[in-house]
Amino acid sequence: MDIVQDYRGGMAKQLRNLRFSKKLKQKTVAQGIGINQARLSEFENNKADLSFDDIERVAQFLGVSMNITFNGIDPTITSITS
Repeated sequence: MDIVQDYRGGMAKQLRNLRFSKKLKQKTVAQGIGINQARLSEFENNKADLSFDDIERVAQFLGVSMNITFNGIDPTITSITS
């Protein structure tokens, strides 16, 4: 595995864990951001990429900062306070 794939896998895991913590189904999130469930599933399983815009929409849909997605912050955190 290369570094990009490792990073993508970590990001996918973060988003999947956030989705689980909010008890949301893939289909619900996929419909909410305008992609199909298969594409979200492939991303969560580190088999495909999502565009930056799609990742941003997932984070917004889940109500989290992009920092959580990209900086490897504990995926159980669902909001950031200053």
